[in-house]
Amino acid sequence: MTKSMEKPRNILLTLKEHNANSCTTIKQIYNARSVYRFSIRGRDTEMQHLMKLLERDQYIQWHRLKDEDLVHDMFWCHPDAVKLVNACM
Repeated sequence: MTKSMEKPRNILLTLKEHNANSCTTIKQIYNARSVYRFSIRGRDTEMQHLMKLLERDQYIQWHRLKDEDLVHDMFWCHPDAVKLVNACM
């Protein structure tokens, strides 16, 4: 359900509906979601993971660093959006 962007409270309600004797708490839902996200992302930070996904999916991207490792500005655009803009010009 997390993969489907379902809210934690709705996940908990669904679990309680399917099993009235369930002792699951909202904290357990948040912990499970955190473990799931970590299993996908690995040891990368959110920003590192975003950059990898943008590169993988061939997005047009640009970023500027403030210091050596601090992102100051960032821009990305889907390649199809660029094609549409160019077709309308």
